[in-house]
Amino acid sequence: MNRRRLLHRFVLVGALGLAGLEMARAQENPAIGHATRVLDLLDAGKYEEVAAEFNAKMAAAMPASRLRDVWMTLRQ
Repeated sequence: MNRRRLLHRFVLVGALGLAGLEMARAQENPAIGHATRVLDLLDAGKYEEVAAEFNAKMAAAMPASRLRDVWMTLRQ
């Protein structure tokens, strides 16, 4: 097997291992799992779903439209 192919396999195995560790950590700590879910929702453009979890004070300060604007600015 050539070195390049071996390196690709090594990187793939390492990446899969890290992904597995991250999933285990998210299951261990509910806050990490929740944060991951919120970030996934933001990436998917589901700002209303994220804003639905806000308490009254946060909802007044950050409506879904503002959340979208802030998220888009952060992504840039």
